[in-house]
Amino acid sequence: MRIPYQLIPPQRWKKAFGLHSDKQQSIEECVRIFPDANLLPTARCRKPSDGMAEALLIAEYGRQIIEKEV
Repeated sequence: MRIPYQLIPPQRWKKAFGLHSDKQQSIEECVRIFPDANLLPTARCRKPSDGMAEALLIAEYGRQIIEKEV
């Protein structure tokens, strides 16, 4: 389908948010930016998902990059 895309290494988007490899730090940053986001994978979970947090941060990084290009 020839949809353009860019591969962004984790180091690049994490640097944009001032993050390192600490997963808890990603969760905290995500909660700061998206305070209403539910990071619990299921209703029974008690611990926020670092994967969901990082997915939101990657999306936010992409949104910021697109805004700069427009």
